[in-house]
Amino acid sequence: MLPSKLASILIVEDEVPWQEIYQDMLQDKYALTFAGTLQQAEAALSSNRFDLAIIDPGLDLRDRSNLDGIKVIKRIATLDSPVPVVVVTGDKTRVQADDPQLNGFIAAVIEKSAPVAKVTQAVETILKSPIAKSAETVEAVLNISRAQNRWRYLSRPAPGVTGYEAFKQVVNQLLRLTNADVAHLLVPTDSELEIIVATGQDEGRTFRINDSVTGRAYRTRESINLGDARSDPEYKPPVKAPQMNSELVFPVQRGNEIVGVLNIESQRYHAFGEWHKELMSAFADLAVLMAQNERRQREVEALQFIARELLRSALNLDMVWQSILGRGLEMINADIGFLATKEDYKRLRIKAATKEHVQGQLLDIDTSVAGLAVRSELPQRIDDVFNDERTSLFRDSLDPIVLSVLAVPIQLDNQTIGVLNFESKSPHAFTAEDEKLILFLNDYASLAMRMERQAREQADYEGIRKQNTLAAKFLHNGGTPICNIRDWLDEIRPDEFSELKEQFPNIALVISYIRKSTIPLITLVNQLYDQVVQEVSLISIDVNATIQSAIADALSMEREYAVNIVTQLAPDLPRTLANDSLKDVFVELLQNAIEAMRSAGEIQIGTELLPNNTIRVWVSDTGEGMTPIVRQHAFNSGFTTKNRSAGMHGLGLSWCKQFIETTCKGSIYVEHTEPGKGTTMALILPACANNIKNSAFPQH
Repeated sequence: MLPSKLASILIVEDEVPWQEIYQDMLQDKYALTFAGTLQQAEAALSSNRFDLAIIDPGLDLRDRSNLDGIKVIKRIATLDSPVPVVVVTGDKTRVQADDPQLNGFIAAVIEKSAPVAKVTQAVETILKSPIAKSAETVEAVLNISRAQNRWRYLSRPAPGVTGYEAFKQVVNQLLRLTNADVAHLLVPTDSELEIIVATGQDEGRTFRINDSVTGRAYRTRESINLGDARSDPEYKPPVKAPQMNSELVFPVQRGNEIVGVLNIESQRYHAFGEWHKELMSAFADLAVLMAQNERRQREVEALQFIARELLRSALNLDMVWQSILGRGLEMINADIGFLATKEDYKRLRIKAATKEHVQGQLLDIDTSVAGLAVRSELPQRIDDVFNDERTSLFRDSLDPIVLSVLAVPIQLDNQTIGVLNFESKSPHAFTAEDEKLILFLNDYASLAMRMERQAREQADYEGIRKQNTLAAKFLHNGGTPICNIRDWLDEIRPDEFSELKEQFPNIALVISYIRKSTIPLITLVNQLYDQVVQEVSLISIDVNATIQSAIADALSMEREYAVNIVTQLAPDLPRTLANDSLKDVFVELLQNAIEAMRSAGEIQIGTELLPNNTIRVWVSDTGEGMTPIVRQHAFNSGFTTKNRSAGMHGLGLSWCKQFIETTCKGSIYVEHTEPGKGTTMALILPACANNIKNSAFPQH
């Protein structure tokens, strides 16, 4: 806190704009005296006592060599009670190039190009702390202030700095600024204090809390300053170090809890005074912040580990539950814990647990702290099981060694689906910060359950999609023999019919009956096919990759033909919405092209993106081509130019047209044909709206 009486500041500055800046920044908090020349500054120093001086080294804008401000600093150095000086200059070298002895009185040097708030920060730091006697100590205190502000407003640890390294920096800087010979940072472990960071060879060494100077500071929560340390019966000298004669011990406190001890020692007697205590206090606060930083580092690492576990084993919820529970136990130092999900409105089932609980065990929601968290949909933190009215109903469900409990509900889509429950053998073991940490963990638990649910739904969807695709192919292939029967009956010539009539008098009636029977069957198959095709869900299809796969299938089916297939596939082609049957369309077109050439030749298949954001696919052959009549009926159901006895029944192109138009919302047509020279078939497919690109395919 600032002194109740306004601190007095001498401002030696010849530039009026800067005088106005200082007045705006400081006049509400401090008593200001302005001096624009050397003579005015000397007069002010002779008649007033100041707590701080802000000085510009040059006091004449017309003379760049003017260093009257330096003379003012030298005058301050001769006072009986010198005051700290903050130098504000446009050229820092003007200070450094002068008398090096002035550095003992200059507490801070700030360039005028720096933010003016830095001046305010330096002034407040110096006037708040009696230890700020030099630029080095001011910078140390400013560093502490910056660290405190950084960790007060940011919840992430400094990247790349481990807890040990951070503590080491604190101890080393403390050693340097106090001119001590030895410095230690100790933390409690049961009945002892252990040195975790030391400047000598004492790391890992322990001291009994009830029989050591550091232990006494820990017990009494008060600093201890020994001018003659060796005369204290509880003093324990450092290992392999020169004889130490004075010691200053300061307890490190976080809130109401003592979390450690800072210790410095010197070979000199009575080496430490009140300002050293002030400095130790600042570094004790910094040590607490560093400890919080180190904990946050572990928390971040734990959360990152769980995130990796989620990505690696999202379908194995048991593994994810165990990982979340384990990390939670580490992060809040709990002794016992379990993760449970709601079995029904009355019971919880334990999914992961420490050895004190049984995995798979059912818990009654009405008679457990975990159940209370689920029912209330709020975290339940019980600091002392034996003095909390909430546990009167639940004490029988708790292990006798449990003294504090933290239960936090797990929620998904605004519904409570489970709970994370932690227990400790110590009272008051959990804090509000621990509660927030477990809420973070619960977000991961919710995410794991959501991912598992989505995976299950995706698996169901894939199963239905495959069934519908198979059904579509089955109906297409099942309609083939029915159409064959109808077409064969249509092709019986009248003379053949009269011959059959002599042998089978009722043949005309039978044939008529069979033919009529095929009509509703074909209609039914077509209706079922249309319905199934509508239900086959669309997915994003890589057209180029599907063509490559179709080429391999077509060549394997038509081994007797010596054809060469050349691809002209456009790179960076968008995807299209279709399903696995798109490949069958390409296979059908390739097979037709191969058979049209009869022996050998070249087939070209290519893709391109048209300006209207549609994809054109073409298949060109050098075969026999089509006559105008064949071209007119090419897509009619049952039309074929091939031998029906070989099983060719004219359903391929008809089915392709129906699939492309109905399912893919595209079109298929004969782009060009000429008898004896070949045919080009073309498809137009809509590109995906999000324009997802494929990787480029090589040209073959």
